Amino acid sequence: MKDARAFAARQHLDALGITQPQLEDTILGDAQHLDQLFNFTYQLRTDKVKATKILEDFF
Repeated sequence: MKDARAFAARQHLDALGITQPQLEDTILGDAQHLDQLFNFTYQLRTDKVKATKILEDFF
């Protein structure tokens, strides 16, 4: 289960253009950050957040 979640999280990070290893490790190493990542990508897919605000809303 953890491996599937980590794999999906890495795919989301790649899709968002987040490629800095330190930032990836920070997000992947904290359950709260992972939850925020999945919540944000869900909101992005369902148009609850606009793509122009990706970095502003995520960080």
